[in-house]
Amino acid sequence: MTREIYNIASSGLLLAQRGLNTTSSNISSANVEGYSRQRLETSGIPEVIGGGEAANSGRVSGYIQRFNDTFIQSRISSETSSLQAVDNYQRLASRIDSFIADPDTNLLVPMTDVFTAMQDIVADPTDSAARIDMLDRATVMAQRIGTLNDQLTTLQDQFDSEMVSDVNEVNLLARNIAQLNSHIVDLNNHPNADPPNELLDKRDALLQKLSEKINVRTVSDDDGNLNVFVGYGQSLVSGDSYNSLVLESSPYDGGDSHLMLVTPGQAGATEITSSVSGGSIGGLQKFKREVLEPSITRLGQLGAGFALAFNARQREGIDLNGNAGRNIFTDYTDAANTVENWRADTVHNTGTATLEVTFDDAPDNDYGQLIPTDYELRYQGGEYTLTRLSDKKVLSTADETLKRAEDGVFRVDGIKIKVLDEVSLGDGDGYRIKPFSRVADEFAVKVADPAKLAAASQPSRDWSAADGNAGTATLELGFSDAPDASIKNMVSSSYTVLYQNPDFSETGQYTITRLSDNRVFSTVDDSLTLADDGSLTVDGIKISLIGREGLVDGDSFTITPPDDDFGGIADNSNMLALSQLQTARILDNKTYSFHQVYTQMVTTIGGQTRTAEIDTQAHTTFLRQLTEQRENVSGVNLDEEASNLLKYQQAYQAAAQIIPIANSMFDALLSAVR
Repeated sequence: MTREIYNIASSGLLLAQRGLNTTSSNISSANVEGYSRQRLETSGIPEVIGGGEAANSGRVSGYIQRFNDTFIQSRISSETSSLQAVDNYQRLASRIDSFIADPDTNLLVPMTDVFTAMQDIVADPTDSAARIDMLDRATVMAQRIGTLNDQLTTLQDQFDSEMVSDVNEVNLLARNIAQLNSHIVDLNNHPNADPPNELLDKRDALLQKLSEKINVRTVSDDDGNLNVFVGYGQSLVSGDSYNSLVLESSPYDGGDSHLMLVTPGQAGATEITSSVSGGSIGGLQKFKREVLEPSITRLGQLGAGFALAFNARQREGIDLNGNAGRNIFTDYTDAANTVENWRADTVHNTGTATLEVTFDDAPDNDYGQLIPTDYELRYQGGEYTLTRLSDKKVLSTADETLKRAEDGVFRVDGIKIKVLDEVSLGDGDGYRIKPFSRVADEFAVKVADPAKLAAASQPSRDWSAADGNAGTATLELGFSDAPDASIKNMVSSSYTVLYQNPDFSETGQYTITRLSDNRVFSTVDDSLTLADDGSLTVDGIKISLIGREGLVDGDSFTITPPDDDFGGIADNSNMLALSQLQTARILDNKTYSFHQVYTQMVTTIGGQTRTAEIDTQAHTTFLRQLTEQRENVSGVNLDEEASNLLKYQQAYQAAAQIIPIANSMFDALLSAVR
């Protein structure tokens, strides 16, 4: 009997001590984030007596229970992932929103100033101060485009840096979770070990940090492992093993990257870029896809359309020196100004052919065809396919939806694509075309002399074919763009153009007679030259022969004098036409003006930012509510713990008193038998 009393006392002491330890742990960890409250659960130890019936032996045992709601914990992880995604998106989108909308940094103000300055030239085309002012304002506008582009490039660099940092942290967290899985399983399999509650808390905390980086799903197994999945169910952590995320450069562009999942010891990798929607990585990816890349492309489209339209109109005029107008801004029809706007598939291409991508300078191109998108060109089985990536529309030479001109150029959406060294193409070779990627880098004012602004319109003339012409050729008249061409050389006279080829030679001979003084210009004595493009120039008049192969010996044409309303270099009609580009609907298939395109860009990004702010506030509220629910289940109540501390202290003291009583009983028993 005495032995039984000793056993009861010792079990009570041990149980009270465990209760004190558990309560002390709760109190000391009350402010530790993610800590789950523990409680000592006790029960009596039954004793088998005769007849197989169990009776209470008086001894007690207990185990440590961890208070944790897995459903709430799962929702917290999910909501954390969503919050980090929208918060990251909003943080970066607001950066773009701030500098494209601010009057001190946006493009709308300097662009408006350029058109405002034009009005002073319209009022007095010979005013040098007004011309200087317009060039100054155009320079400010060009600089502003460059500044905006620099800001976007900085954000691109920040995106790359944050992606690398987040991927590295995901890999570290995955490794640590796998290690904890191993320790937890070992302790679960140990018969005398307490539940690994602290390790479970630590693993939940790591999972919470992982959810901040990427959206995950988890599945627990019977051994105590927590298996983690990303993307469309790809395994990141399985038991004590883990896979790794890597950023793999795009085959088309070393500056772009894809998110890949790699299994150690296995060849190949699985791309999960499009399936990652949560966490800071998902927010970064969405920001780049929805805000950053469209902003770069839209700014490039705006810059290209502005420069192309202005340059084309400028070339239609005459400057203050009487010369044909030159390009005001960067000439994007020149391949020298559109370098690095395409990339070859460096992984899969077997050929070495290159591309030349420029903007179309065809006379019928009004630059409204420009679409803010990238393209993919592929050569397969002797045919070309071009995919417009914005809407996945496919054009092909096989079904003639993609047509190639005689000069070997593909013309699509206002851009020209030419394959250089075509014999070096490999079957299946592909190219990514980014026509607007470098526009803002190259945008600049190319006119330094204010006198070279072409405010006046070129004189217009009419022509007629002789009634007896047997051929079908026609004329197209313009103002020569030769360096020495000047309105000062023009004569108010009619001209005749005569084609002779009695010997059926390859080119024949041309004679132009100026009727005001019967001066004769001829290809025979080299006073007249047939240019490579099939045009003739005399007195500043450029005469293009359309359908020259249709000329017949003896065909002649008459060119009339300039219109009576030609105002010379003091004319303002071309500058007036330039100023009307402010409201002209040019871009997006003549849907929007330049101002409207930029305003639309500001409005779109502003809306995206506001939506992200609202989503951030909503997810913050949801997460706070879930955290409160978790605290109700897992949080430590210090008042309750103080009560438990007193309870276990008293239990310990009471159990301790049993031992001297048992000693007294034992001594009395010994005395009785002596």
